[in-house]
Amino acid sequence: MAPTLDLTRGALHGNIGDVDLESYFTILGHKGDYVYRHTHEYLELVYYRGGYGRSTIRNRRYQLHRGSFTITPSGTYHDQENLTDLSSFCMLLSGSRLEGYIGGWTDSSGTVGRMVTRLDAELAGKKRGYELICTGILHEIAGFIERLTEEYRAHSHLSKRDLVDSAMTIIRQEEGLLNIADLARWLNVSKDYLRHLFLEFAGRSPQKVIISTRLRKAAALLEDQHFTVTEIAEQCGFGDVYYFSSQFKKKLSMTPTEFRKRCAAGCDELRRAVEQLG
Repeated sequence: MAPTLDLTRGALHGNIGDVDLESYFTILGHKGDYVYRHTHEYLELVYYRGGYGRSTIRNRRYQLHRGSFTITPSGTYHDQENLTDLSSFCMLLSGSRLEGYIGGWTDSSGTVGRMVTRLDAELAGKKRGYELICTGILHEIAGFIERLTEEYRAHSHLSKRDLVDSAMTIIRQEEGLLNIADLARWLNVSKDYLRHLFLEFAGRSPQKVIISTRLRKAAALLEDQHFTVTEIAEQCGFGDVYYFSSQFKKKLSMTPTEFRKRCAAGCDELRRAVEQLG
């Protein structure tokens, strides 16, 4: 299937330093798009801003999600499959010294993402001096990625924890409106393996995290008094209002209706209880 893409693109050659931005473009891909195996003349750095997908780089598959990035050296075959709509900022670089860091990585702190956002804004605005500013940002990006990936390699045992962290991020972003099968498919692991990792690193099952996330959303909706309990149950992924009520009472020691009534008298204590949902 040929990808359907919305693109903005350009190029930048700085006057100082070694890192050049040979080309850049924003990609807004759609669910089901597949970019067939291909190579580039320059190293490709792609930062993912939203959605989920997967990419195979030199025969190894990586999960793509908001806050992840991939590094593909020049001449290296790679592809991309969009599991949902997927947005990214793509850079073709020369002189970055990132060739040794091939693969997919997670920007847990969001530092790379903030640098990419600054770079994108400077490139879009093209105000006086933007070339020098962009060159500096490119050096920051390359330097930080080099530091980050070396730290990952020095603590390679954290890779399983990173997968759990990625799963937690996905659950939070989707407000719990997914199931374990969806989560495992997006992360390219089996459901059993995902459960095992959650129990090892999070001390609870992915299903419990999903339920707690849905209940936090439900509590916020109950607070504004706008929707009925049945409507809230449906919006939060509970197909059965009775199951929703039982899970709510199990976690918060009160029914949704009781929670709503107590909210009307003041919610600070209740909010703290909701925030502590495990």
